[in-house]
Amino acid sequence: MIADQPFAMVLTTAPGPDRKKTPTIYQYRMVYRDPTAQSACRVLWEVTGGRTPYQIAVERVAGGDVAWHCTCPDAVYRGEKSANHHCKHVRALIDCALASPAASSSN
Repeated sequence: MIADQPFAMVLTTAPGPDRKKTPTIYQYRMVYRDPTAQSACRVLWEVTGGRTPYQIAVERVAGGDVAWHCTCPDAVYRGEKSANHHCKHVRALIDCALASPAASSSN
């Protein structure tokens, strides 16, 4: 069971769902984290704050890299055409992770 896992919640702003892209607060709640780092799915986040909730999965790929997958329409449709495309939800989460004290102390 994953009950003993440390879970995280992140609040950040990203362009909102309206036409003016008004900055909106998005909440990222970690709902799964692989404690052994053996499975392909490393972390699963639930994203709320926009029109509908989405999920972001972080997948381990060959060479030790990770691939980000979001269920939002932007990631689904644009991601099919460009493998390097990241939606605003993924970009905001990556920016938060890079700005965190834990990330900067491990450099």
